Amino acid sequence: MFKKLKAYIELMRVHNVIASLFGVLVGFVSVTRCLDLNVWIPMIPVALVSAAGYVINDYYDYRSDLVNKPWRPIPSGRVTLKEAYVFSIILYVLGVASSIYLGLLLVLFTLANALMTYYYSKSIKETGLPGNVVVSLGGANTIIYGGLAAEYLYGSYGNELNFIIPALFAFTLLLLREIVKGIEDYYADEVRNVRTLVGLLVIR
Repeated sequence: MFKKLKAYIELMRVHNVIASLFGVLVGFVSVTRCLDLNVWIPMIPVALVSAAGYVINDYYDYRSDLVNKPWRPIPSGRVTLKEAYVFSIILYVLGVASSIYLGLLLVLFTLANALMTYYYSKSIKETGLPGNVVVSLGGANTIIYGGLAAEYLYGSYGNELNFIIPALFAFTLLLLREIVKGIEDYYADEVRNVRTLVGLLVIR
């Protein structure tokens, strides 16, 4: 039982989920100018959707992980493909449901991000540059989410620039990071026929 629980926790990549919560914190505080317990309200759906995204990513990466990361929960047999898929869907549903308290706009925003992470793992990842943009957008969206949530909770509208500017900064940094990773993985991506920005710029 404990080993199974540990495998599920490993699937969710908790350390990465915590990093996404920092984005929510930045966006929230940019509006409220202070920190209070209400910050947990937007953190819950972000944590659940982020965790779901990491689980579904492992689900679709199963074949490559058999070779590259055989110790991961799915290729090692600690979690079956069906269990991982069902777990991710449960997390997605809980994530969207937990955003209801934040109003219709953030319910739709949560749903959009859930679909984005799902389809990133299913197909967008292999497109290279569009995949890089989606990853970067996902990180920036956590800041926007925190800001929009704070505006809704406190009725303090008109502060969009306070969280959009750091979100754009985060998007730029994350996109640059993804491009650098693309340089490092250039030859592997060529073999897999992944269309990265680096691959497009290289002179044949």
